[in-house]
Amino acid sequence: QHAAAAAAHATHDARMTALAARRAELGTTVLVGGEGGDFIASALSSASDVAGAIDHVRALGALLDSDCDPLLGLLGSLGVGRAQAYEEMLSRALAEVTRRVPTLPQGTLLSLLDASFPYIGIEELKVVPLTVFAHMTPVPSSYLKQLSRDAGLFRQLPTEVQRQCWALDAGLLRRHALPSIVAYGDEKGTLLRNVDQDLELTVLKLEDDWLAGEGATTTASARAKAGASVKGAAMKSRRALRTASASVNRLKKIIGTSRNAYIEVIRLCRKHFESNGDDASCSLRSQLLMAYHDAGETELCSADKCHRLAWLMDACIRDRYLDSRRLHEMASIIDAAVAAATKVHKKKAPIKAPARPQSKPAAQQDAAKTTRFRLVGVGGGKKKDKAADDSENVGAMDAVEHQALSGGMPPPPAPTPPPVSSSALAANEPTATRTTKFRIVGAPKANKDGNESDDGGSISRVPDRREQDDTFEQVSGDMGMILRDPPVLHLLLHEVIRTLQGVIEAEKQPKDEQRLHELTRFLCLGLTSQALLRENTNGIPKVPAEITVEFFPILGDLMLSAMLRDSDDDMDVEDGEAPETSDMSEAVRQKLLRLMTSIVVRKIALTFVLVCLQNDNIRTATEVLEVAATVMTEKDIADESAFAVTLARRVASMISKKQTATDSALWKHGVEGILLRSTSASLEAHDAVLQLLIASASGLSAKSLSSAVEATLVNTKKTRKHRRKGAKKIVYEYEPIVESHSVRHGSSANLDLKNTAASESSDAEQRAVTVDVIRSTYQMIASKFSSKLNDTNAPVLFDYVRKRSKRDAGALIDDEGPADYFDDEDDGSLMELGLDRSVKSPSVIRDSPLMSPR
Repeated sequence: QHAAAAAAHATHDARMTALAARRAELGTTVLVGGEGGDFIASALSSASDVAGAIDHVRALGALLDSDCDPLLGLLGSLGVGRAQAYEEMLSRALAEVTRRVPTLPQGTLLSLLDASFPYIGIEELKVVPLTVFAHMTPVPSSYLKQLSRDAGLFRQLPTEVQRQCWALDAGLLRRHALPSIVAYGDEKGTLLRNVDQDLELTVLKLEDDWLAGEGATTTASARAKAGASVKGAAMKSRRALRTASASVNRLKKIIGTSRNAYIEVIRLCRKHFESNGDDASCSLRSQLLMAYHDAGETELCSADKCHRLAWLMDACIRDRYLDSRRLHEMASIIDAAVAAATKVHKKKAPIKAPARPQSKPAAQQDAAKTTRFRLVGVGGGKKKDKAADDSENVGAMDAVEHQALSGGMPPPPAPTPPPVSSSALAANEPTATRTTKFRIVGAPKANKDGNESDDGGSISRVPDRREQDDTFEQVSGDMGMILRDPPVLHLLLHEVIRTLQGVIEAEKQPKDEQRLHELTRFLCLGLTSQALLRENTNGIPKVPAEITVEFFPILGDLMLSAMLRDSDDDMDVEDGEAPETSDMSEAVRQKLLRLMTSIVVRKIALTFVLVCLQNDNIRTATEVLEVAATVMTEKDIADESAFAVTLARRVASMISKKQTATDSALWKHGVEGILLRSTSASLEAHDAVLQLLIASASGLSAKSLSSAVEATLVNTKKTRKHRRKGAKKIVYEYEPIVESHSVRHGSSANLDLKNTAASESSDAEQRAVTVDVIRSTYQMIASKFSSKLNDTNAPVLFDYVRKRSKRDAGALIDDEGPADYFDDEDDGSLMELGLDRSVKSPSVIRDSPLMSPR
């Protein structure tokens, strides 16, 4: 047996030696791929002996073992051609190689990769290098760089190899992560949650120190009372939403467990919110962090200073209350994080920014000394000189030490408008639009010469070296993003209303209630988070004195009047004028007009409107709506998509229950004054208003219905044109293309899911309201209410309907004019712009400021 084995080994060695000699005789040329084709073309075209050249090519392409020729001849006699035989041999050889790859040492894998990588572009041979990549850790950076340049190859790489490419190239990571960040705001579950401002709080009482008690109203009954839809009543929990979110799953696939990748994605999410003000980015910021919390990735979560706050607010949304214990914990988390960040930044050496040219007038430079935020500032009173105005507004706040920040500020994507002195405002603007400046706690003090320090107030274009530090976070802005998450913001707003009601019932002063002050402080932090990120400030905004001293007493008086009123019937409009009531005097109305220029005051007041309507307090709600309709600009209305959707659903429910009518003051101020203008805010608001008009059509005259429908088309013309020019389909460059599903934003169709059924039902995760839904609604209105609507009183509507019908039939329409009112085509896959939210193709994303190197 030993002799036979030795003879077999000797024969094998002799065979291998002969094959090596044969290969050396033929040279190193391999007739594979483009190189082989070029060699054959060159050999045949330049050879003097063509027959000899053909024999040489055949020898190069033949099997090295000469014993195979008779076998190939036998197979040919049996009907198996050489091409078929070679294909079968290649298939079996590849199967054998890929079977052995997992057991090979890393050194052998590297040699195999060196030999097979040149042929990765050949479909039949790419399985070898791809299999080596899957079992090789780490992959040499030279290969990763080459793979990153080819999108087709990158799609086919194992996820772990893709993550190594992202770790090597942060720009590539941002390029592949940004489409998911943009698409998250367009997912159905996210939209339904973010535009729902209805909230029935768990019962808390002032006498119990605002601690949670028994008797909470169930969500279903609360929504039934509020007139919400069946879909809203069955809304998923936040945990279920993030588990099912395609965008969250895509970002988790990109990040894996890499701390650096997580920080980079969060940084990109922060920049997206800083640039666009899209509150869906804030929701994603929180939901992505909580998705890792749910997965038990404690080490990754601990790297995020917002982890405890996000977990706390997630629990508050789930339980529908923010009691004293949680509020105190929330305050301690935010204050401790901001204080620690300020202390760390203070110790770092400042990064000097180049001095800016003194090209501004002296008066304007003096006006820019104090850090101001127009977001929360509220109207001023009489004209004052600058020094008196500064001392009064800064002195109205609690004395807090202002710590100087270290390091330069990164350039904001869009420059913040220069602040203007109060005297200039008084001279150039009406009283209702004046704003009061206020400092940020922890913002830099002015230097002795009166100018702010370069490290805190500079907007130099020099890159910020702190962004190279993965541990650096803009703590105040990050905390504000968690609070700006729409469900969190709505909870804070409802808690403010509930707390103020408790204070009024207990006959106390709002300014003496610490809980009310803390809730308002966190509202200011959330609503100024975008400005904090742009200013790169790690302080907390102080509550303007006008909110606690003026606005809360006014709101409390309205609450008290509603409590004392025996009955509250809806007010009828007579001769186009709303009747005078005793609840709001003209002086109070003028003061409220001035105060509601503040975003904080406006959002609290509009939430109070929803609470009043929920409690059938129509008169008080109408009074506040009248002021809001007067003072709100188009920009303000664009920021109130959630309020518009909720109000439209509420009024539609009240119309169906005969609680109000289309000739009431509520309809005049709420629908005509706000809702018809809000159709440009989002597709959801547009659809909610159209559904309201359909529900109210029987009570509207032909003139009123036609003017309302026409107004929705006219008001949305500009945003539709903007959407049509800027919106494109989202393409995920790193995912394999699935032919059976079209590439759609916010969809899990191209996500590598184990459950095929989930992939097939991915379209169900798209937004509930699409461009196609809006189009079909207008067509239904034109046909259903043909007795009231015609070409004479609704020309824009019927021009649009006819144009849609012709295009659906395949006709080409080239005419211009009124038919252009709804000229947006993209098969319903366009993303709603909302608050300046734009959807871009990857090539556009790649060239955006977010993709620029630091």
